[in-house]
Amino acid sequence: MKKGFIFLFFYQTLLLAQNCQHIGMNLHFISFWSREVPFANLMMQAAPWVPCDSDWQFDQTDNYLSFNKIIKNEQGYPTHLPQIIPGLAEPQIVKTILAWDNGGILPSGNYEIKYDGKGIIELFGLDTINIISEKPGNIIFNLKPNKLITNVLGHKGGGLGLLIRQSELGNPISNIRVLLPNSDSNVYPFNPAFIEKLKPFKAIRFMNWNASYWSDETKWADRRQMNYYTQFNCIDWYSIDRKSVAIEYAIQLCNILEKDMWISIPYQADENYIGELGKLVLNTLNPKLKVYIEYGNEVWNEGFENIPNDAFERQHNFVKTNAPEVLKTEPFQYSYAYFADRAFKAFNPFSSNRVIRVLAGQQGAWQGEVLKRSIEGMAFIGSKDSFDVGSIADYMFQQDAINSLPNNATVSDVASAFRNVMDVSLLRINENIQQLEIIGKKMITYEGGVHANFNEGDSNENALLAFSNDTSFYNISREWLEKVSSLPSVEMQMAFVLADDKYGYWHLQNIFEENPNSSLKYKAIIDHCKTVDIDFIEPEPDISIFPNPVKDELIFGLESPENYWIQIFDFQGNMYKETILNSSSPQISIADLPKGIFLISLKNAKNKIVKKFIKIE
Repeated sequence: MKKGFIFLFFYQTLLLAQNCQHIGMNLHFISFWSREVPFANLMMQAAPWVPCDSDWQFDQTDNYLSFNKIIKNEQGYPTHLPQIIPGLAEPQIVKTILAWDNGGILPSGNYEIKYDGKGIIELFGLDTINIISEKPGNIIFNLKPNKLITNVLGHKGGGLGLLIRQSELGNPISNIRVLLPNSDSNVYPFNPAFIEKLKPFKAIRFMNWNASYWSDETKWADRRQMNYYTQFNCIDWYSIDRKSVAIEYAIQLCNILEKDMWISIPYQADENYIGELGKLVLNTLNPKLKVYIEYGNEVWNEGFENIPNDAFERQHNFVKTNAPEVLKTEPFQYSYAYFADRAFKAFNPFSSNRVIRVLAGQQGAWQGEVLKRSIEGMAFIGSKDSFDVGSIADYMFQQDAINSLPNNATVSDVASAFRNVMDVSLLRINENIQQLEIIGKKMITYEGGVHANFNEGDSNENALLAFSNDTSFYNISREWLEKVSSLPSVEMQMAFVLADDKYGYWHLQNIFEENPNSSLKYKAIIDHCKTVDIDFIEPEPDISIFPNPVKDELIFGLESPENYWIQIFDFQGNMYKETILNSSSPQISIADLPKGIFLISLKNAKNKIVKKFIKIE
């Protein structure tokens, strides 16, 4: 195999921007305040139902505490409304929140509500809502988002809720869909804007969708179904079962985007659950796609042992308590290795080469010792070859940088502090890489990036926010990405996270923002993808295409009987066609293409070739 170097070469980098071969993306959990808005149907992120009096103006504690007393069907819809609840003076109806505290990011325009059954639905909130038309089963309304920002994190912007005032016994309201403007049936149930923002990346990590470290799911029958009224799965929300998002949606998303899938298996799942999960994924995910699997999330971390009622503490205690006795006197990471190995074997009993088994470690404290102990644990239980890659987070030590800032710091102070921790952060990553190289394994990162996080009231919150929107932040993000990707044995980096919420500032991009340059962090990653060094297979022999310019049919001169996967792009990166080129009939019709200059990518297991052609009329 010959290696080549691509650096700012126009049409190769254009295609690379379409598909960053070294960068994956994490997703947020599903909630009404998240700015990710993955679904075109806002009911998919709706809060759990809250009972309320029919003339409600203010929420009462007694109403909230009665959330589990409303009688519901298997899909989570009330069987009828109003309902009499013992202990409450008034008959109860229900409300939910669809989008709130999200910075007012919902697009202006006409929304459509569709539903089955008979009853009365009403809308409320801080957004400006005007009903355009209403008939049984259908409501169309216009929304203008409230963008009021009350602090630097964007709290209180946005506000849309839904109330069911009446629902008929025997034919109750169900299957509610609150559809965004311009929803696209080709990518439904997903938000087209969400789809666009994920297109450049190699893989999608579903740790939060899987509720990997807070789910109570043990049996396969426990999991949430696709037809449940919401997929809301915020960590430890008081009024809903702790469950993962229906895995079918993750599979569907990866199939639409043709992206590799990263699953974080819920830590309490039994072997049958994991086996059924493996069968479903491997039987329904596009067979061209890889599946990365890890057990839980940051299970190796012993630091949560004494934090009461914390999700990570529950995960830690489960592993510590349920590990075999022989492991309980060994380092805790040995117990983690036992459960990881158990998950790997249950998910992939037939050793499909599509499955990449991920063993996790830590970038920060104890240097490379955490990953080292996990590796030793795998050897101790006789499974030293039962994982494929090691994984840590490639965060810069930004908290150390933030802690070093003087009061009333400037943007320049923040930038200097971040640069000062860059080298030691890289040193910690390299120590983990060395642990893997000893045993012939490579590294991928499960999270990472440069984040200027802060808490409300921090003395330097304004400086940190300004830094996040300053050119210096872009430059440092680029430097960090390039330094990590240049380390030996690093195969893939996973950015965290696509869009943020009211509790943090670690996102990449406003989902509904069409200009990718509006987010410096998102722009840094995309620009990094365009210039990163990549190894590729230099095509031998070359492939000729003719005629060129071409009107109707493009013919390929193949020197060997091999099939190719073909994709055609314009110079803005829009894909117009994808198909398989059969060596026995090496031509394709391009009559449906508009006039212009196009790039054609031909790929198979051994070669990737890019050609340019001109389409004429």
